[in-house]
Formats: sequence, structure tokens, C-alpha cells
Amino acid sequence: MLVQLESVADYKEQIELMKSANQELLKQIELLKQVNKLQVDQLTTYKKTIDAYDALLKSQKNAYEKQIENERPSIFGKIFAGVGGIGAGILIGLIL
Repeated sequence: MLVQLESVADYKEQIELMKSANQELLKQIELLKQVNKLQVDQLTTYKKTIDAYDALLKSQKNAYEKQIENERPSIFGKIFAGVGGIGAGILIGLIL
């Protein structure tokens, strides 16, 4: 009978230890959920930052391409300059 009472006391103590360990595990789970949520938020922020940077790079690329296009002489300008030079050469040749 005394052995059974000691066993019951041991079981109660084990149950209390398990309850305490269970509470600690539940706290850890909640903390891990919070950490996970923060990491998801960070990932979302990083993705938005990358998307914004990508859009910036695309707009800069377009601006540089337009600037290069505007600074490069057009083919029609070259043709008219060539025809004008030939015409001026012909006129000078006819005059002389």
C-alpha cells in the first residue's frame, strides 16, 4: 500500500513536470509563429524592394536608350547631308 502511494506521488510529480514542459513548448511554438510571421513580412518587403528597384532600372534603361537615340544622328539627316554635299560639288564643278 505504501509503495502504491509513493507511485501515485511520483506520477503526480511527473504529470506536473509534463504540464510545465508542455506550457514551455506552447510558449516556444507561439514565439516561433511570431518569428515566422516577421520573416514572412521581411520577405514581402524584400520582394517589394526588388520590384521597385527593377522598375527603376527599367526606367533608367529606357531613358538612356532614348538619350542615345536622340543624340545619334538620324539616317535621313545623313542622306540629306550626303545629297547636299554631292549637289554642292556638282554646282561647283559646273561653275568652274
